[in-house]
Amino acid sequence: MEEVIANEKSKSYYWSENLEKALRNSYRYNNTSDKFELDLDFEKVSYLLKLRRAIRSYQRNLESKDVLFIAPAYEEEPEWRKISLDKLPKYFDVELVENCGHEMYMKHPIEIATIVHSWINEK
Repeated sequence: MEEVIANEKSKSYYWSENLEKALRNSYRYNNTSDKFELDLDFEKVSYLLKLRRAIRSYQRNLESKDVLFIAPAYEEEPEWRKISLDKLPKYFDVELVENCGHEMYMKHPIEIATIVHSWINEK
């Protein structure tokens, strides 16, 4: 694990205790292979891949200005984030997801898939 952290740290222009904690939490130890590996829920990853196939992004009109922006919602939005969200182009459809952090696609795949599916059906 320390080797993984050192490698990530060397590639990052910014590092913090929170980044290290997030990195440690994204790995698990596999007793069978005697190695650390990404802690992925393959069922959730499979759902995301099925959604990606259903969206057929390769068939979307690339000149379209339809954009769905999904981000976590926070009880206390930092001022910099409020400013950043306000600067998004007006044609962006913004969905802020409650009760999730930066791993929202992994922790809330069904909710994210529902948001994306609804948005596509409205277009």
